[in-house]
Amino acid sequence: MITRKDVAKKAGVSTATVSRVMSGYAHISKEVRDRVLQAAEELHYTPNLAARSLKLRKTQTLACIVPDMTNPYFVEIFKGVHLRAKERGYHAIMEETDFMKESSDTLTERRVDGAILCGFVPDETIAFLAERLPLVSLQSNIPYSHCGSITEDLKQAASRAVCYLAEQGHRRIGIITRDNSAGFSGNPRLEGYLEALKECGLSYSESDIVYYRAGTYSQKLGYEAMKAWIARGLNVSAALANNDLVAIGAIAAASEAGILVPEDLSLIGFDDTAAAAFSNPPLTSVKLEKQNKGMMAVDMLLDSMDGKHGSSIRLETELIIRKSVRNLNGGFA
Repeated sequence: MITRKDVAKKAGVSTATVSRVMSGYAHISKEVRDRVLQAAEELHYTPNLAARSLKLRKTQTLACIVPDMTNPYFVEIFKGVHLRAKERGYHAIMEETDFMKESSDTLTERRVDGAILCGFVPDETIAFLAERLPLVSLQSNIPYSHCGSITEDLKQAASRAVCYLAEQGHRRIGIITRDNSAGFSGNPRLEGYLEALKECGLSYSESDIVYYRAGTYSQKLGYEAMKAWIARGLNVSAALANNDLVAIGAIAAASEAGILVPEDLSLIGFDDTAAAAFSNPPLTSVKLEKQNKGMMAVDMLLDSMDGKHGSSIRLETELIIRKSVRNLNGGFA
């Protein structure tokens, strides 16, 4: 049976260093960490996680909490979480939840050591979880010193996207976005949309804003939202969708009704998932970090578990131009 001593001998380090690497200890150089992990892999060494859990009263498990396991945006984030957790000696699981209290109770019963929250989370749920677990949020700042956040300025990103539509000659611009039915605080995409219209001197009516139920992100929602919009009268030449899946669903509904994108209606999505590049037409979308953000979240979470105060990181966004926006000034954007 391969032991820590065997790994230490092959890597040229002490058994204590092997233990630190396998337990995810942060203050070890990348060169030493890589050497130990390579030696462990070559020797097919597997640490006894059950014994370590009993000793440390830890499960060596991190949870990545998502509202929809089928959404490619969250899948890409989890890839990063899984990779970094494995490097740091932890096991990562993806949990789908509606973020209601009953679901949060189930999460804490799983005895994970910490959690990464993806998607918008109701304030009440954040407060409940923060009392029980170290947390890192990937959508909004958490007002607790032991919790961290890695976010983008979604309001600014939405504003830039709407301003881009205005630059292409669009004067009546709508949005497909979530409602606040689940206790979420704020809607930065909607706020950015309204701010951009004001900056560009454009007006809007309530009929230009289409809501879907918060906490869900599917193509079906976008499809149903667009069908309802068309039925009551679609009076915009362009729209911003809350995410790529919603935008792609909206394109399908518009196509069924004989409304072509971008000839008759221009659309911009959010997230820049792989699906955006292969939709028909290829979807212009606001790019958000995904796999790299998941890896950063694990590092931040483990720092928090080591007793460091939670930190806040703000990432940049980028508008990826494809073929779903028509330039009304002449041609296609």
